[in-house]
Amino acid sequence: MATLIVSDLHLGRGGPCIDQDLADLLDFYCSDADCLVLAGDTFELGNRDPCATLSATLQRHPTAFNALRQWCRAGNDLHLIPGNHDPQLAESDLQAMLCDLIDAAPTFSHHYRDEHLHVEHGNRYCPLVCKPPSIVNQVHNQQLKKRMACLILLSLTLLATAPPAGAIALVGTATQLYRTVTTQLYRTAAQDIAAGDDIRTIVLGHSHCPDYYRPAPPVDYFNSGSWTRNLDPLTPSALTYIHVNGHGRLLHWKDGPHLIAEPRRTSCVC
Repeated sequence: MATLIVSDLHLGRGGPCIDQDLADLLDFYCSDADCLVLAGDTFELGNRDPCATLSATLQRHPTAFNALRQWCRAGNDLHLIPGNHDPQLAESDLQAMLCDLIDAAPTFSHHYRDEHLHVEHGNRYCPLVCKPPSIVNQVHNQQLKKRMACLILLSLTLLATAPPAGAIALVGTATQLYRTVTTQLYRTAAQDIAAGDDIRTIVLGHSHCPDYYRPAPPVDYFNSGSWTRNLDPLTPSALTYIHVNGHGRLLHWKDGPHLIAEPRRTSCVC
């Protein structure tokens, strides 16, 4: 049987626009996959009262919660990984509340392991979260450094000569810089994860940049992207996910599954 991996739903941030897509996805794979891994930032819980926030999220996303309920009632497994937007999922009281809300007994941990599969949220590798001493020094590829420096210089020049255009360019540069650095950091992290164990497929989330990369055969790394906003213009839809059955595949959902990348067919998405 297969494993589905979805990250960064951010339920509670916006309206119920993704609810039906999630319900359709789980209904489609209900008899094909036996485990759903929600790989972090499933909910927007905030810092004040996470239990009240989760209850309010149920009111805003009833279809999504019912989809999870039906998935579990069909005999499938559900595993949740806490992210940086829902770290309270590591706490027993919130776990118990979620179990009551979906009438099921999902499992929780900071990473998911199943034979040769490793899944975690990945925020600990993000330069905006872990705050490494120097973002650029984390990137060992010299061409990448030069590209980043040129983008910054161009935006600063435009900002000085034509403020409106410069401001727009600076935002674009920041997005490009984040995507470039984060993708490189995550690929490096995947290599480190693969070095210690007999792992064939590594899945991270958090970055909102869907990606496929083969650091060293037979190891494959995927980033599951996001169900709210991707930073990759090449991705035709923000509703991206990973399907693992022997090997992984990166797909997007739009009235059905559509392949973006898989081993031996393409080398890079992001």
